[in-house]
Amino acid sequence: MRNKFFFYSVIIFFIINSCECKRIRRTNVIPEITNIVVLLDLSDRILKPGQIQRDKDIIVKIYNKFIDIQRSKLFFNSRDKFKVVIANQVDQFPNNQIFEIEDSLIIDVEKTAITAKKNIKSSLPGFKSKIESLYNLAKFSPNPNDYKGANILKYFQNNLVNDLPQKADSDNFLFILTDGYQYVEGKNYKPIDAWPNVCDMSNISVSVLEVDPAEGSGDNEFLKINNAWELWLNNMKAQPIKIFQKTAISNVFSSIDKILTKSSSISSPTPPFKSSSTDTLSTKQNSDDWIGNILEDLNNKIMKTTITCEQTEYINLKNQIIAHMGQVISQSKITSFEQQIQNVPNLCPQD
Repeated sequence: MRNKFFFYSVIIFFIINSCECKRIRRTNVIPEITNIVVLLDLSDRILKPGQIQRDKDIIVKIYNKFIDIQRSKLFFNSRDKFKVVIANQVDQFPNNQIFEIEDSLIIDVEKTAITAKKNIKSSLPGFKSKIESLYNLAKFSPNPNDYKGANILKYFQNNLVNDLPQKADSDNFLFILTDGYQYVEGKNYKPIDAWPNVCDMSNISVSVLEVDPAEGSGDNEFLKINNAWELWLNNMKAQPIKIFQKTAISNVFSSIDKILTKSSSISSPTPPFKSSSTDTLSTKQNSDDWIGNILEDLNNKIMKTTITCEQTEYINLKNQIIAHMGQVISQSKITSFEQQIQNVPNLCPQD
C-alpha cells in the first residue's frame, strides 16, 4: 500500500504542477523552463596547450548542472532544453561527422518519453563520450593556418532566438567558449563593439568563458575585450552579462554553479484552499470538487498508461513528494485519497 501511494503521489504531483486549474496560484515563481545553449568557438584557439581538455571539462560541468536541475524537477515534470552548438565554420571540417555529433547533443526533456526521462540522470558517461569524439574531430590539424575561424556573429543573427525563445516562464542561459576574438576567413569584420545589433536578447543570460588575450597584446587587452563584448551584448539587451578571463578551472566551475543556481530549485504551488476561520461552505465544496477533478484525471491517465516504476526511485523521492502534497492537500485529504485510490490498478512491482 505504501509503495502504491508513493507511485500515485508522483503522478498526482505531476498533474498538480502541469494542469491549468484556475484555483492554483503561484507566488515567487521560479521560471518553469530552463534553456541552456553552449556555443563553441572551434577555431585555432583549441590548439593552445590544455585548451581542449578545459573546454571538455567546462561543457561537462554545465551539463552536469543541467542534470541537477532535472533532478530538482523530478525529471518527469521538466520542459527544459540543453544544446551544444558549433559556431559556423564554412568548409573547415573534413567531413560532416562532427555535425552529426552536434545534433546528438540536443536534449529536449519535454519531447522525451516520460518513461525515458529518468534516464537523463545516468546520461553523463554517454554525453562525455560524445564531447570527446567532437573534439577529436575538431582538432583535425596541428597547423593554425588550416583553421578558418568561428562565425559567432552569424549564430546570433540566424539561430539564437530560435534556440533560446524569450518567454516569461523561461530561464535562458548562453555560454560561449571563445578566446574573445572574432576571425572568419574571407570576412572583414568590424571590432566586436561595432557589430550590428542582430537580435533582441532580453531575458537571456550570457556568459563568455575562456577569454584569452593574445600574447604580447598588453596589460589592458582583457579590459578592451571585456568592454567590447559588454557594449555589444548590452545594446541587444542581454542580462546579466558576464565575461570571464581564462583562469583556474576550479574558478570557472564555481562561476557556473553560481550562474545556474537559481534554476536548481523548483517552485511550489500555492494551495488552492486553506483551512481557516473564514472558510465558507462554498470554499470547502470547491476544494472537494478540486480533489475530485484531480482523482478523475488521475484515473483516466492511469487507465491509459503503461508506465512501470522502480521502487527505489520513489523511496528516494518520498520526503520531497510528501512535502509538496502537504502544501496542496491536507492530511485528511491525503488519507481520503489513499483510500479511494485502492481501486485503481497498481502498475508498480510489489516488494
